[in-house]
Amino acid sequence: VIQNWMDPFHQDKRMRERCQRENIQYQAYSSLGTQWLHHRGHEENPVLTNPTLLEIARVHNRTVAQVVINWATRHGVAVIPASTNSERQELNLN
Repeated sequence: VIQNWMDPFHQDKRMRERCQRENIQYQAYSSLGTQWLHHRGHEENPVLTNPTLLEIARVHNRTVAQVVINWATRHGVAVIPASTNSERQELNLN
């Protein structure tokens, strides 16, 4: 398993392609955008507030987190969505 930062705006394609070639599971952390807040100096989360992702979530009656998790897993990525909120944990599973 290789664990790296990956979200819709930081897709880490080269490493994911290498992992796929070498049959290594790629696992994403900060897939919901917290890396942008904690280490990149953004004042708001660009993933959870992105207008395109918000619209996709609205159209499908989902949260942005659900959309992003679905997107990542459809690309063969194992996702670790961190939340201490039990409601969000439940939503992230759907």
